[in-house]
Amino acid sequence: MDLFGVKMDDHNNTDSEPVKSTNRLPGDGEVALDMKAFTLRHETNGSPISDLEIMINSVPSYIFFKDENDRYINVNKALTEALDLPKEKWIGKTTAELFPNYSADFHLLDMEVIKSGKALRNIEQLFQTPEGIKWLQTDKVPYFDENGVVRGVVSTSTDITKRKQAETALKVSETKYRIVAENTYDWEFWTSPDGSFIYSSPSCMRISGYTSEEFENDPKLFLSIIHPDDRNKYMEHLADKSRYQEQKEVEFRIIRRGGEVRWIAHLCQPAYGPEGVLLGRRGSNRDVTERKIAEEALSMSEKRYRILAQNFPNGAVILFDKNLRYIVADGNEIERTSSSLDSGVGKTIWELYPEETCKLIEPYYRAALRGEKNIFTHRLFDRFYEFHTLPIKEEDGFVSAGMCLMLDVTKKIHDEEELKALNEGKDKLFSIIAHDLKSPFTALLGFSEYMTNYLEELSQDEIREFSSSIYKSASGVYKLIENLLQWSRLQLGRIDFVPQKFKFGELASEMRQLYQASADNKKIFLEDDVEPGLMVLADRHMAETVLRNLISNAIKFTSRYGRIRLIAKRENGTVKITVKDDGRGMDSLQLSKLFSLSEHRSTMGTDQEKGTGLGLLICKEFVEKNGGMIVVESKPELGSSFTFTLPAA
Repeated sequence: MDLFGVKMDDHNNTDSEPVKSTNRLPGDGEVALDMKAFTLRHETNGSPISDLEIMINSVPSYIFFKDENDRYINVNKALTEALDLPKEKWIGKTTAELFPNYSADFHLLDMEVIKSGKALRNIEQLFQTPEGIKWLQTDKVPYFDENGVVRGVVSTSTDITKRKQAETALKVSETKYRIVAENTYDWEFWTSPDGSFIYSSPSCMRISGYTSEEFENDPKLFLSIIHPDDRNKYMEHLADKSRYQEQKEVEFRIIRRGGEVRWIAHLCQPAYGPEGVLLGRRGSNRDVTERKIAEEALSMSEKRYRILAQNFPNGAVILFDKNLRYIVADGNEIERTSSSLDSGVGKTIWELYPEETCKLIEPYYRAALRGEKNIFTHRLFDRFYEFHTLPIKEEDGFVSAGMCLMLDVTKKIHDEEELKALNEGKDKLFSIIAHDLKSPFTALLGFSEYMTNYLEELSQDEIREFSSSIYKSASGVYKLIENLLQWSRLQLGRIDFVPQKFKFGELASEMRQLYQASADNKKIFLEDDVEPGLMVLADRHMAETVLRNLISNAIKFTSRYGRIRLIAKRENGTVKITVKDDGRGMDSLQLSKLFSLSEHRSTMGTDQEKGTGLGLLICKEFVEKNGGMIVVESKPELGSSFTFTLPAA
């Protein structure tokens, strides 16, 4: 073994004369190259390059120089690129250092050349590269100093992979031809006008079990070995006058000596002399038993596959031949999987599918006919299908056809897309939790720590102020957790939906009382304008949650001495509820992101009130759960109007 891999053949020409006059490289015609070329320099783009360096980097062969200590002196560009190893990694390294995973005798041929001073030529080797294994033909030649002492080895290798592949292919072809010639030959014969055998080739023994002499001596032997059920077919063939104009093949069974039944393809034609005299018949008998068995097996397979296909749920089963023509095509989805109204049997894929679909599936169908199995997904018309392509093999391993199982995976793909969206929402929700919980907890920890350490030094006003801050932070945390719990239960479908009739005016009154103190604190005028006797058919808890969030937001974003109105009236079979304020308002960009989890933002109120950013998302989910819809109208500094609908009772 050497640098390039496993040495496959013994090297020859080991008695070659060493290069003595000057240091030189091997090559056709033994062209000597002066090693002093290393000292000659040119300036190319500011970098000195030797004549020899230019030369060895210009040839496609793999070249390297080693010194007597097995250290690399130089390697050419072709070799560094083949092994994807920069030149600077080679220089000064031994084989063992550069290729530690190879066996210890990796460099023995190089050392043999250095020790013997004799060249080794025409070494055939396998060369492992990142792109795969290649065949190389290598020459290794020693080079000497001025005193004739061996100072290293020069190795030149040529890629002979294509030649080796051609040789291998030729050997395979010759082997195949020899097998065919020795094992597949017909029974050739001549008969006289009365049907007696004049000549029968020796192969008759292989096909029928009888010798040539037996057929020539017994004119009735051939008819006697034809299976009784097929004799009429044979006699009709002989009586068919059209056979005199053209050759017609007929298949029938014979009973070999010993009782074995075989199928033969019989072909015969009359032979005439120069004067038009009938001399007899010339013909051949070919044993087609295996083919008939295969055809029968295929026919049985087709029947089984057809039964399978006809009862195949949620897809289609297809069998196709080497021309990609459908033999069997059936299943619950067969009509939706082609542009043809029929099953597609007898048609090729190009007659059934759009061009882009044919370009996609053809390579997989071809691969199945080569014995490969593949799975891929493709959209066909308005559905997604998972294609399973595989070969249909006979008992001897011969691929007689290909199969394609098509499964409708439209729902699966839609479910995966929905799951992906849910996972993205979950990830965003986690980021919201991480962001929005951090701030209030930081305040809680800071204020409580300060009070713990300096309580005795604080005045009553300071304690009251710190306590108020702690309360606000704790309230914010509680509200966030409450919204998160509602959101998660909603996403998991664990919130019970219980629609009932109730008076909306009573709910509006409760909400006004709940938020009157908050409104008074900011000197905001809170009023309601609810149509008397208004009845709603909805989940009261969800309706309450929506109102609480909308009124709370309105107070949050309305400045002192502002105004908030709760309006409710019946309209077109629904109850239309509006929470309107004259607060900060929003621009079009803010409005477009209002109900998007991916664009989640928690905005500070006019008195620096903090929110969770989830309230409006929950409102939207709850309103839609009750069969309503929610819309927003807003302009900067002119306030906002949130309107949602609920079914009227």
